Amino acid sequence: MKKSVYNYLLDFIVVFLGILLSFFIDARVKHNDRVEHKNFLIHQLENLIKEDLQQLKIVENTLHSCLEAIDLLIDDFDAPTKLAPSELVQNFSWVSSKMSISFFPQKSIYNQILQMGSLELIESEKLKKNCQNYTNIMMIAMRQST
Repeated sequence: MKKSVYNYLLDFIVVFLGILLSFFIDARVKHNDRVEHKNFLIHQLENLIKEDLQQLKIVENTLHSCLEAIDLLIDDFDAPTKLAPSELVQNFSWVSSKMSISFFPQKSIYNQILQMGSLELIESEKLKKNCQNYTNIMMIAMRQST
C-alpha cells in the first residue's frame, strides 16, 4: 500500500513538473516571438526614420529656396526695377507653388510598437522615451488639426 502511494505521489510530481515545464517553454517561446517581432519593428522604424529624414531634407531645401525667392521679391519691392518681370514672375510662382509643401511623417510603425506592447521589450531607455515623446507629439498634432 505504501509503495503504491509513493508511486502515485511520484507520478503526480512528474506530471506536475511536466505541466510546469510546458508552461515555462510556452511562455519562453511567446517571449522570443515578441522579441523577434520587436526587433523587426525596430528595423522597420530605422528604415522609416531614414525615409522621413530624406523627405525632411527635400522639404528643407524647397523651403530654403522659397525663402531665397521671397528675399529677392522683398529686395525688388524695396528697389524696383532690380529684377526683370520674368524673374519676378518666376520667383512669385516658385513661392506660391512651393511654399505650401507639407511633411507627413509615417507613424504606423510607432503605433504598432505601442499597440503590440513592444515598447516594454526595448532595452534602450532613450529609444523608449523618444518613441513615447513622438507618439505624444503626434497625438497633440492630430487633436490640433481636427
